[in-house]
Amino acid sequence: MDWIDYFLVRADELNLSTSGLACLSRDELAAALFTIAAACRKSESIYDFSARLSAYLRILGREISATDLRELVKKFPFLACDIPHSDVRVTDLAEEEIVRARAALWRQGMYTNRSRSTEYEWHVPLTLLTPRLYSGMLRPRGGGRLPVELHLVPDDRLSREYQGVPVRNVSSIGIDKSNFRQYVRSLRELGLLHSVGLPVPITSLRTLDTELTVPMSSLRGVGRFKTAPPDIVFFALRSAIEFVLTKGDKIIDVFLSTVKEAGDRGLAPGAVLTGGLGNSEAAATAKDLGICRWTIRYTGAARERGRGLSRSDYHPQLRANVGLWDLLRVLYGAVQLVVGAVMARRVSELVHLRALSCIDVSRTYLLFHNAKSGVMGNRQELARPIPPIAVRAIGLIQRLQQSLLDAGLIDGQHPLTAHPTSRGISFARASGETFGDNLDYFFDYIEMPLDDSGCRYYLRQHQLRRFFAMTFFWSNSFGGMDTLREFLGHTDATHLYHYITESTPGEVLRSVKAEWAAEALRTQLSAADSLADLVEEHFGTRQFRLLDTEDLTEYIDNLLEAGGVQIEPEFLDTRGAYRIAVRVLSTGHYA
Repeated sequence: MDWIDYFLVRADELNLSTSGLACLSRDELAAALFTIAAACRKSESIYDFSARLSAYLRILGREISATDLRELVKKFPFLACDIPHSDVRVTDLAEEEIVRARAALWRQGMYTNRSRSTEYEWHVPLTLLTPRLYSGMLRPRGGGRLPVELHLVPDDRLSREYQGVPVRNVSSIGIDKSNFRQYVRSLRELGLLHSVGLPVPITSLRTLDTELTVPMSSLRGVGRFKTAPPDIVFFALRSAIEFVLTKGDKIIDVFLSTVKEAGDRGLAPGAVLTGGLGNSEAAATAKDLGICRWTIRYTGAARERGRGLSRSDYHPQLRANVGLWDLLRVLYGAVQLVVGAVMARRVSELVHLRALSCIDVSRTYLLFHNAKSGVMGNRQELARPIPPIAVRAIGLIQRLQQSLLDAGLIDGQHPLTAHPTSRGISFARASGETFGDNLDYFFDYIEMPLDDSGCRYYLRQHQLRRFFAMTFFWSNSFGGMDTLREFLGHTDATHLYHYITESTPGEVLRSVKAEWAAEALRTQLSAADSLADLVEEHFGTRQFRLLDTEDLTEYIDNLLEAGGVQIEPEFLDTRGAYRIAVRVLSTGHYA
């Protein structure tokens, strides 16, 4: 089905209406395989969604005159507001082109009001967009993502203060090896149609050499995400723990007092804060923190008229604790970071944690459902030890929800990562997007460091999953382990490594080893001497600092996956001392 849609989407450029499939050349089939390999998402590799949407919107935007554009933006100022950073957009449109596209779509009545799935007032449904991009497809929707740059009037979503540091390596081709093999196999199976007399490019299929067209070593392996620098992760984790310990209970106290008083008096939470809290202790806490408004996110009529804080004005007020609701979002991000870093779980597992029932009665185990399916598709419930600091962080959200339940303000428990909305005590839908937004509130609040390009480290859970494994390997060679062992309650490095291997997926641990080995080579660490000759043979140089870091890491990862190299700790004595040992098991096949 995918291959049929691939050729239908490109029917004009391949001249299929006159020549048919039988005339496809070897080069055209090779190009098809490379296109499939180059993108992670099927919407891009099969349906070319982003490029087609960009072209369509660019043409549509040009059809609106400058006069009409000015009048529309004057009447509906939000058409020109809240344009997201380029690193989260679906299209390659410039900001002016986005405004033109929004105005043209608005004039055509393409926008739909209110959707909990987008957390914006207005969005353009894919069901209206895709028929304009495709016709005659087996999957007419194309599987594309809603273009966030077309969304209008954000509700509870935050615009990042800076562009984000990329979290995925870009040197390897997008699709993973197993999926690519399936596409190769299904393409070759087109040749079976020849046996029943249907026209197919049988000669081209027979001569196609996929290993030369798309080298398997260049394909993405599982977990090809960038490891954040250790000092960045430590800064974020330390800041999150400090925020939880010093501000967590205070924020919950003020929030609960505000919403309970609002319910008792029949007022909006903002009106209660503006008029002053009746609870003197909560009022003093709010004043001490700097809270003076419910939220600094612009809402209601002001938002509809396009007025509100700019990004440059908003974030200083966020860090000054002006808005209670905004500060609560920061707290949610801090809780997520602490739990995410110490538990190494998938984001889908954390998103679906139930706030009041995710900790066992002894308060020493986290209870969750494995993201991988169990028998007959049933998700297995697992219990894993959880450090006390993570229990305390989760306890803040538990106290918030239990208090609202006891006061009759909510009917049941919500997921741990589902935050109260800015409109009151209703809760947002827990999702990967809201999980990431909560983290972004926190990272902007603590002014997470920038890289050399001026981009901010907005960490994601797949980076936090490798935190302990990364620290174990890096600290042995480039720092000390005492803090980490004390934090986890492990006095013995052997026990610590057992914890790491139990909680870290194999492919993630392998990629951490590869990244450690690449850095060891670049810093001429003696532990990697046995690997240096093999890497020199492959790249033709011993100046490892001159090599692209991603290419070097990718090669070592392939060696580890194929079994040509082992990187494991050697424990030296009963006090827990260890060293990282690199063993080259075979060289002939891997250079």
